[in-house]
Amino acid sequence: MQSLRHDATQARESAVLGDYTGAITSYQEVLLQLDANIAASSKDLFLNSKWTELRDNVRAETRLVQETINDLHQFTVQTRRKSQVVAEKQDKDTKEFFMRGRGQQDEKPYGQR
Repeated sequence: MQSLRHDATQARESAVLGDYTGAITSYQEVLLQLDANIAASSKDLFLNSKWTELRDNVRAETRLVQETINDLHQFTVQTRRKSQVVAEKQDKDTKEFFMRGRGQQDEKPYGQR
């Protein structure tokens, strides 16, 4: 029981601190222990239902952490794409600037191209 409590606390702390991979690992340990407790309490319906309810709650927490990982991944991918587009535009603008008049000042302000 102490190990279960420790692993659950560790999972939650890891999630709060942004160590989502560590949190998932700890949650998986908790779920393994809960499954063992559910199997061991199969003859006691009340206790079995409480362990099952706790397992469902831990699974929900695990899904939230996994969704956070997925959201961060999507955000990272989108940010990289936007950064790449901006860099390509800057490269193009720089090349155009130097190709026109070998670096002379453009007649239009930069933002009105």
